[in-house]
Amino acid sequence: MASIGAAPGTRIRWRDRRTCRPFRDDRRDGVRALSSLADTGLLIAALNRGDRHHGWAIAALDAERRAKDTIVVPEVVAGETYTKLRYDRRISARRDARTALALFGFLAATPNLFDVRETPHLSYRRSIELLAKYVDQAFSWVDAVVLLSADDDRRVTRLITVDSSLAAYRFSHQVVVSTPAG
Repeated sequence: MASIGAAPGTRIRWRDRRTCRPFRDDRRDGVRALSSLADTGLLIAALNRGDRHHGWAIAALDAERRAKDTIVVPEVVAGETYTKLRYDRRISARRDARTALALFGFLAATPNLFDVRETPHLSYRRSIELLAKYVDQAFSWVDAVVLLSADDDRRVTRLITVDSSLAAYRFSHQVVVSTPAG
């Protein structure tokens, strides 16, 4: 049975024949599952050749690209990366934002690799709750949003970061925290 708008060879199951809305079976329809989520440190290291984790970051991104996996980038991570690249005098000249602006070109130039996403539902309240629960950890507010983003999307199985302290968080599903040290 052919389906309008379906790719050739795509199998679609109908979950409710009355509404005629298709339910895609991800195991057979060719839709890629998301697998990784990027933290600020990964993007800074990838864009800054002088960063001590630059080689690791490039290798991690290249491995995701070769595997044809998508890396989720929460909007707050893009914003924090821009801000850190823009105002770190070791990276950008004070009156020149071009180095920091390269981030947005980098994300836009590789749409098959990066998926920039909005913050999770109720992230402001939930991130405060997370920070209060993990008061003994050195998580920033952006770290809390990153952790919630990974935890909310069950397709994310890997968090790529330079911050090994994020491994202290207890995810609701299997998420490997990948760092340069391990």
